Amino acid sequence: MEKQEFLQDLHQELVFRLAQNGCTMNDFAEVAGWKVKDSGEQTTDKISALDKDGNLRLAVMYGDGTRSIKPEKKELFGVFVNGCLITAVDAPQVLTHDEALAYCQQLPSIDGKPAHLLGKKITKKALKNNYMPLLNAVLKYFGAKPILYGEWWLEEDVSADTAWLLNMYDGTDGKSKFIPEEKDCKNFVRAVYYL
Repeated sequence: MEKQEFLQDLHQELVFRLAQNGCTMNDFAEVAGWKVKDSGEQTTDKISALDKDGNLRLAVMYGDGTRSIKPEKKELFGVFVNGCLITAVDAPQVLTHDEALAYCQQLPSIDGKPAHLLGKKITKKALKNNYMPLLNAVLKYFGAKPILYGEWWLEEDVSADTAWLLNMYDGTDGKSKFIPEEKDCKNFVRAVYYL
């Protein structure tokens, strides 16, 4: 492997690992005591949606139903994370918990499976395994809205009047939390399919 290629691979891996933990190259440089040169180039402190071979780091489903890791100029339907398909679009508006459940019920099924709200178990797994920044990188690659900076309804009830909410601050496990919320409050909705 040539020196230049080795250094590029090392840099990409470092950026990826830093981003998984909510850090940037600037954070790393500060701890290392290095001065970062402002070059005006595109920032490299974000996770790349593509691997070094040009494939997507997470599989996707396109609007025509095809599933692939190859980036194509097609409409994105959703991104696969831990055996589920998280849709690429939110509900058109914020909804109460009951409205959110009804919204999911009116979506078409895929492989005979209905749409659901995000589930606490799959969301915990995605956060714990640092999939959320990578999921958001793939969504952004296709021009879709990431799951960031908002409060998202989860499927599970806390009581008759409250349900769980994912309070997503910046997509990192350390700054996101599950909180109970009154069901009549309006929050963001993203559907998921367990395929």
